[in-house]
Amino acid sequence: MTTDKNSPPLNITIYGKPIKQVSEFVYLGHKLSSSNDGATAVKYRIGLGWAAFEKNKVLLVSKRIPYHIKTKIYNTYVLPVILYGLECVNWTTKLCAAVETFQNHIMRFMTNHRLVDHVTINELHRLTNLAPISSIIRSRVLKLYGHIKRSEAGLSKIALEGIIEGKRSRGRQRKRWRDNVYEWSGCNINELNTITQDRSFWRGVSHVCAHSAAGGESEP
Repeated sequence: MTTDKNSPPLNITIYGKPIKQVSEFVYLGHKLSSSNDGATAVKYRIGLGWAAFEKNKVLLVSKRIPYHIKTKIYNTYVLPVILYGLECVNWTTKLCAAVETFQNHIMRFMTNHRLVDHVTINELHRLTNLAPISSIIRSRVLKLYGHIKRSEAGLSKIALEGIIEGKRSRGRQRKRWRDNVYEWSGCNINELNTITQDRSFWRGVSHVCAHSAAGGESEP
Protein backbone atom coordinates (compact mmCIF):
# COMPACT_ATOMS: atom_id res chain seq x y z
CA MET A 1 0.00 0.00 0.00
CA THR A 2 1.15 3.53 -0.71
CA THR A 3 -0.24 6.93 0.31
CA ASP A 4 1.39 8.74 -2.61
CA LYS A 5 -1.29 9.84 -5.08
CA ASN A 6 1.18 9.95 -7.97
CA SER A 7 3.02 6.73 -7.17
CA PRO A 8 2.89 4.03 -9.88
CA PRO A 9 1.61 0.57 -8.93
CA LEU A 10 4.04 -1.24 -6.68
CA ASN A 11 5.69 -4.39 -7.96
CA ILE A 12 7.07 -6.23 -4.93
CA THR A 13 7.98 -9.89 -4.86
CA ILE A 14 9.29 -12.14 -2.11
CA TYR A 15 11.02 -15.36 -3.20
CA GLY A 16 9.49 -14.85 -6.62
CA LYS A 17 5.94 -14.50 -5.33
CA PRO A 18 4.20 -11.17 -6.00
CA ILE A 19 2.79 -9.25 -3.04
CA LYS A 20 -0.69 -7.89 -3.65
CA GLN A 21 -1.06 -4.13 -3.42
CA VAL A 22 -4.07 -3.14 -1.31
CA SER A 23 -5.80 0.12 -0.52
CA GLU A 24 -6.36 -0.68 3.17
CA PHE A 25 -5.39 -3.24 5.80
CA VAL A 26 -5.54 -3.77 9.57
CA TYR A 27 -2.31 -3.51 11.56
CA LEU A 28 -2.34 -4.09 15.34
CA GLY A 29 -6.08 -3.45 15.44
CA HIS A 30 -5.83 -0.13 13.59
CA LYS A 31 -7.14 0.10 10.02
CA LEU A 32 -4.83 1.92 7.63
CA SER A 33 -5.83 3.17 4.19
CA SER A 34 -4.14 4.71 1.19
CA SER A 35 -6.30 7.84 1.57
CA ASN A 36 -4.61 8.44 4.97
CA ASP A 37 -7.47 10.68 6.13
CA GLY A 38 -8.57 8.78 9.24
CA ALA A 39 -12.12 8.18 8.02
CA THR A 40 -11.43 4.51 7.34
CA ALA A 41 -10.03 3.95 10.84
CA VAL A 42 -12.94 5.74 12.52
CA LYS A 43 -15.53 3.85 10.50
CA TYR A 44 -13.80 0.58 11.35
CA ARG A 45 -13.76 1.32 15.09
CA ILE A 46 -17.42 2.36 15.04
CA GLY A 47 -18.30 -0.94 13.39
CA LEU A 48 -16.42 -2.83 16.09
CA GLY A 49 -18.14 -0.66 18.68
CA TRP A 50 -21.56 -1.74 17.43
CA ALA A 51 -20.39 -5.36 17.58
CA ALA A 52 -19.32 -4.85 21.20
CA PHE A 53 -22.68 -3.23 21.95
CA GLU A 54 -24.57 -6.17 20.46
CA LYS A 55 -22.68 -8.56 22.76
CA ASN A 56 -23.87 -6.57 25.78
CA LYS A 57 -27.19 -5.33 24.40
CA VAL A 58 -29.33 -7.39 26.79
CA LEU A 59 -27.81 -5.56 29.74
CA LEU A 60 -27.55 -2.13 28.16
CA VAL A 61 -31.19 -1.92 27.07
CA SER A 62 -32.70 -3.63 30.12
CA LYS A 63 -35.18 -1.49 32.06
CA ARG A 64 -34.33 -3.36 35.27
CA ILE A 65 -30.69 -2.23 35.37
CA PRO A 66 -30.02 1.30 36.72
CA TYR A 67 -28.26 3.83 34.54
CA HIS A 68 -25.05 3.94 36.56
CA ILE A 69 -24.56 0.19 36.08
CA LYS A 70 -25.19 0.51 32.35
CA THR A 71 -22.63 3.29 32.21
CA LYS A 72 -20.02 1.06 33.85
CA ILE A 73 -20.79 -1.72 31.37
CA TYR A 74 -20.49 0.70 28.44
CA ASN A 75 -17.23 2.21 29.73
CA THR A 76 -15.78 -1.26 30.26
CA TYR A 77 -16.86 -3.23 27.19
CA VAL A 78 -17.80 -0.75 24.45
CA LEU A 79 -15.97 2.56 24.83
CA PRO A 80 -12.41 1.08 24.83
CA VAL A 81 -13.22 -0.69 21.55
CA ILE A 82 -14.16 2.63 19.97
CA LEU A 83 -11.20 4.61 21.29
CA TYR A 84 -8.47 2.06 20.53
CA GLY A 85 -5.84 3.64 18.30
CA LEU A 86 -7.86 6.79 17.55
CA GLU A 87 -5.28 9.04 19.21
CA CYS A 88 -3.36 8.84 15.92
CA VAL A 89 -6.20 10.01 13.68
CA ASN A 90 -6.26 13.46 12.05
CA TRP A 91 -9.55 14.65 13.51
CA THR A 92 -11.97 16.78 11.52
CA THR A 93 -15.41 18.09 12.43
CA LYS A 94 -17.01 15.35 10.34
CA LEU A 95 -15.12 12.56 12.10
CA CYS A 96 -15.89 13.97 15.55
CA ALA A 97 -19.57 14.12 14.60
CA ALA A 98 -19.46 10.47 13.50
CA VAL A 99 -18.23 9.16 16.86
CA GLU A 100 -20.59 11.47 18.77
CA THR A 101 -23.51 10.18 16.72
CA PHE A 102 -22.55 6.63 17.64
CA GLN A 103 -22.59 7.42 21.35
CA ASN A 104 -25.84 9.37 21.04
CA HIS A 105 -27.51 6.25 19.64
CA ILE A 106 -26.04 4.16 22.44
CA MET A 107 -27.34 6.57 25.08
CA ARG A 108 -30.83 6.37 23.59
CA PHE A 109 -30.68 2.57 23.82
CA MET A 110 -29.46 2.78 27.41
CA THR A 111 -32.21 5.17 28.48
CA ASN A 112 -34.90 3.60 26.26
CA HIS A 113 -35.64 6.93 24.61
CA ARG A 114 -36.40 7.09 20.90
CA LEU A 115 -35.83 10.01 18.58
CA VAL A 116 -39.57 10.75 18.54
CA ASP A 117 -39.43 11.30 22.31
CA HIS A 118 -37.49 14.54 21.65
CA VAL A 119 -35.07 14.01 24.54
CA THR A 120 -32.10 16.34 24.14
CA ILE A 121 -28.51 15.13 23.97
CA ASN A 122 -27.66 17.13 27.09
CA GLU A 123 -30.39 15.28 28.98
CA LEU A 124 -29.07 11.93 27.76
CA HIS A 125 -25.60 12.87 29.00
CA ARG A 126 -27.09 13.85 32.35
CA LEU A 127 -28.98 10.57 32.72
CA THR A 128 -26.06 8.35 31.72
CA ASN A 129 -23.29 10.54 33.16
CA LEU A 130 -21.26 9.90 29.98
CA ALA A 131 -18.77 12.47 28.74
CA PRO A 132 -18.75 13.34 25.02
CA ILE A 133 -16.35 11.10 23.12
CA SER A 134 -14.74 14.14 21.50
CA SER A 135 -13.62 15.41 24.92
CA ILE A 136 -12.02 12.05 25.75
CA ILE A 137 -10.27 11.98 22.38
CA ARG A 138 -8.92 15.50 22.87
CA SER A 139 -7.48 14.59 26.23
CA ARG A 140 -5.84 11.42 24.93
CA VAL A 141 -4.37 13.17 21.86
CA LEU A 142 -2.90 16.01 23.92
CA LYS A 143 -1.45 13.62 26.50
CA LEU A 144 0.12 11.54 23.73
CA TYR A 145 1.60 14.68 22.17
CA GLY A 146 3.12 15.69 25.49
CA HIS A 147 4.52 12.20 25.98
CA ILE A 148 6.20 12.28 22.56
CA LYS A 149 7.63 15.77 23.10
CA ARG A 150 9.12 14.76 26.45
CA SER A 151 10.71 11.60 25.06
CA GLU A 152 14.42 11.64 24.31
CA ALA A 153 14.28 9.95 20.90
CA GLY A 154 12.37 7.37 18.94
CA LEU A 155 10.41 6.81 15.76
CA SER A 156 7.35 8.61 17.11
CA LYS A 157 9.36 11.78 17.77
CA ILE A 158 11.06 11.55 14.37
CA ALA A 159 7.66 11.18 12.69
CA LEU A 160 6.32 14.19 14.58
CA GLU A 161 9.27 16.57 14.19
CA GLY A 162 10.98 15.22 11.09
CA ILE A 163 10.99 17.15 7.82
CA ILE A 164 10.24 15.38 4.55
CA GLU A 165 11.77 16.64 1.34
CA GLY A 166 9.45 18.01 -1.29
CA LYS A 167 6.43 20.29 -1.39
CA ARG A 168 2.84 19.82 -0.37
CA SER A 169 0.28 19.71 -3.19
CA ARG A 170 -1.63 22.77 -4.32
CA GLY A 171 -5.03 23.68 -2.96
CA ARG A 172 -6.48 23.31 0.51
CA GLN A 173 -4.24 21.11 2.63
CA ARG A 174 -5.42 18.20 4.72
CA LYS A 175 -5.41 18.70 8.45
CA ARG A 176 -2.34 17.19 10.04
CA TRP A 177 -2.26 15.46 13.42
CA ARG A 178 -0.32 18.28 15.03
CA ASP A 179 -2.83 20.80 13.64
CA ASN A 180 -5.36 19.30 16.06
CA VAL A 181 -2.93 19.95 18.91
CA TYR A 182 -2.41 23.58 17.85
CA GLU A 183 -6.15 24.13 17.51
CA TRP A 184 -7.23 22.44 20.74
CA SER A 185 -4.46 23.84 22.94
CA GLY A 186 -4.49 27.34 21.45
CA CYS A 187 -0.68 27.37 21.51
CA ASN A 188 1.94 27.72 18.78
CA ILE A 189 4.89 25.39 18.30
CA ASN A 190 7.29 27.47 20.41
CA GLU A 191 4.88 27.60 23.34
CA LEU A 192 4.20 23.87 23.07
CA ASN A 193 7.92 23.05 23.12
CA THR A 194 8.11 24.74 26.50
CA ILE A 195 4.92 23.81 28.33
CA THR A 196 4.90 20.14 27.32
CA GLN A 197 8.11 19.61 29.30
CA ASP A 198 6.16 20.22 32.52
CA ARG A 199 4.13 17.03 32.77
CA SER A 200 1.73 18.14 35.51
CA PHE A 201 1.04 21.48 33.84
CA TRP A 202 0.46 19.86 30.43
CA ARG A 203 -1.91 17.37 32.02
CA GLY A 204 -3.87 20.32 33.37
CA VAL A 205 -3.95 21.89 29.89
CA SER A 206 -5.22 18.58 28.47
CA HIS A 207 -7.96 18.50 31.10
CA VAL A 208 -9.07 22.06 30.36
CA CYS A 209 -9.12 21.50 26.58
CA ALA A 210 -11.10 18.27 26.96
CA HIS A 211 -13.56 19.90 29.34
CA SER A 212 -14.10 22.81 26.96
CA ALA A 213 -15.00 20.29 24.25
CA ALA A 214 -17.71 18.98 26.58
CA GLY A 215 -19.12 22.48 26.92
CA GLY A 216 -17.93 23.06 30.47
CA GLU A 217 -15.52 25.35 32.20
CA SER A 218 -12.56 24.22 34.19
CA GLU A 219 -9.19 25.31 35.46
CA PRO A 220 -5.98 23.26 35.48
